[in-house]
Amino acid sequence: MPMYNEKKNIFEELYKWIKTFNLIGFKNYKFIIINDGSKDKSLMEIKRIKHRSVSVYSFKNSGHGTACIRGYKLAIKKKFSWILQIDSDGQCDSKYLKKFLKLTKQNDCIFGNRVHRNDGTLRFLFSKILSLAIFFKKGIYIKDSNVPYRLIKSDLLKLCVNKISNKIILKNVQLSYLIRLRTRITYVPITFLKRTYGPSKYNYRSLLKLLVNLIIHI
Repeated sequence: MPMYNEKKNIFEELYKWIKTFNLIGFKNYKFIIINDGSKDKSLMEIKRIKHRSVSVYSFKNSGHGTACIRGYKLAIKKKFSWILQIDSDGQCDSKYLKKFLKLTKQNDCIFGNRVHRNDGTLRFLFSKILSLAIFFKKGIYIKDSNVPYRLIKSDLLKLCVNKISNKIILKNVQLSYLIRLRTRITYVPITFLKRTYGPSKYNYRSLLKLLVNLIIHI
């Protein structure tokens, strides 16, 4: 779970996921929180939880993509069998977790597919354009290449994560592409919730920059 300045969201988000794991009777799990240089009181909020499953690793701010990759690599190093990525802003609904876990019996990679979104038309269009850009450049169509709700088998992730280019900002998108080269992706239709607190940092200009960067370097 990457985190940057989420003091209003992080406590509620972690509590929600811990409660969901407990309700389905799944006990062998750990949360790896990648604190991407938060400047607010996010860390103080996490300390309020005091739960054995939560570990925090702090780094200098380097962006969402790099924070995700750091989390993946830490989880691989700790030899977890499966690695779930979720965001810390309240948009990933934990009610889908049980379905994701059931699908691990026959799949190596399960992605959410945001068929309903409450984060605005701009973000919806951007995701669709990303899928088309990858298709036209690489000939592979990925439904939701940048979704922050994904469960990946550690062995598969290990084969792909070190091949991600430092030049690409949207590292999750390249990871999706690298995974798709090796295996099929199983999708779970999900509703992407509205951020609980705080506005998104993305606008037309920043998203265009991300798209151009991806097209050049993928």
